[in-house]
Amino acid sequence: MTGALAIQNGNTHTATNSPLLNVRGTMSGRSLFITGTGSRPLIYTDPSKGYVGIGTNSPTERLSISGGTLLSTPGGITATASGVELVTTASGVYVAGNYVFVGRNSTTGNDFVSIDITNPDAPEIVGGIDMGTSVGPIFISTRNAFIGLQGANGGSGFVILDNSNPAAPIVVSRLKLGAQITSIYVSGKYAYVGTSGLSTGICSAKSQIFTGCDFFVIEFTSITNPRIVGGIQFATQVNAVYVQNRYAYVGLNSVAGNDFRIVDLLNPANPIAVGGTDFSNTVKSLYVSGKYAFLGLADDAGTEMRVMDTTSKTSPVQVGT
Repeated sequence: MTGALAIQNGNTHTATNSPLLNVRGTMSGRSLFITGTGSRPLIYTDPSKGYVGIGTNSPTERLSISGGTLLSTPGGITATASGVELVTTASGVYVAGNYVFVGRNSTTGNDFVSIDITNPDAPEIVGGIDMGTSVGPIFISTRNAFIGLQGANGGSGFVILDNSNPAAPIVVSRLKLGAQITSIYVSGKYAYVGTSGLSTGICSAKSQIFTGCDFFVIEFTSITNPRIVGGIQFATQVNAVYVQNRYAYVGLNSVAGNDFRIVDLLNPANPIAVGGTDFSNTVKSLYVSGKYAFLGLADDAGTEMRVMDTTSKTSPVQVGT
């Protein structure tokens, strides 16, 4: 564009010294200048400083807004910056340092995969291990990876890997639990493990019989010899476990009673469900921060995300959706 366009009151198109809209020159090294009278113009520009004001005729930054807020709404489709082809379903993901560790459905090659994300724009598979069955949940703690297997015909198990070299993790120990591992959380010397559920059997630390547990407490003072020390029978699948201080927050498949449970871990050999909430719906995922638990529920044509105030462990209260 060459020349100039000037618009004044009354739609008089003349190039005067004080137009309401003035677009000048070729725009290369030039500016769009908008000004006018009044202290709260819809938009105002200061070409000498390169400042723009909305609702103010004295902007102090590149963009100054007075008497309002900036609203951003999504538009179009967010492009994928990068990724890795894993050929099959990625069932578990955990990020630690410059690596992301992924559990895959069983296929040819490694079921536990180590990916270097030093350059997020170009993630690179650097190694892993073939477990011979599907790998689901993953939890990384210091040099060890705690993984849950989800194979059929007795292939399920809780596995501890020496992951000090992500390119070549090594199996340190393996503990079969009789059901698919669906969730893992590690805190201190204990792993809190949820499974796909066992409808029959006994879950008793006193009797040292855990064949009916759905939620396990596994002590691994010796990583080569992890052992079950306690558990709870929920009689349904445990989808999510999060531990904070002495409590475990547990999400269950919909079942009679509470689908969201809070478990007291003061005595790991005798975990006790002390409270919760009945949503009459499956709790698929959860995250705890401070006194709040953020829950993801199955689609029920209602509110699938809930915020719970867990100040009272026996009677958590919904505060947001």
